[in-house]
Amino acid sequence: MKQKIILCILLNFVLIMLAGCIRINDPDVVLKDNSQPCISIPSTEDMLKENKQFNITGTGIYETSTDTYLSKKDYPKEQYNVKTQECIDFDYDFQDGIIYDIIFTSAEKGGSEKIWGATIRIIKNEDGNTQLLTGNRVLIN
Repeated sequence: MKQKIILCILLNFVLIMLAGCIRINDPDVVLKDNSQPCISIPSTEDMLKENKQFNITGTGIYETSTDTYLSKKDYPKEQYNVKTQECIDFDYDFQDGIIYDIIFTSAEKGGSEKIWGATIRIIKNEDGNTQLLTGNRVLIN
């Protein structure tokens, strides 16, 4: 039952996106030394270098190949604040070869809420090095 509700919510979200009512912003995504992604709000959100604080209001991780929500967290107001380029804690161990859709919402103090989303996949290349693929590149290999 819970999966059906989540699927309905996701379907509604996709329909709204297709209608063009919601803009999904692109976060910065880089690979850390521990082969885990660092997902953050881009520095362009603080162009005046004011050290703005952004309140993270929710996070979600979705595995596309199995149509499964792996993690979803909602944060009460003013509980989880980050600055630009500060890694957001998704508290999840991302695995190699799996395609993930990652989404989070943020609100700037006195501003409106923004939705951020990225599609990622971590792979090992021919040399055995870990590589991060984002966007359309996740379908390579």
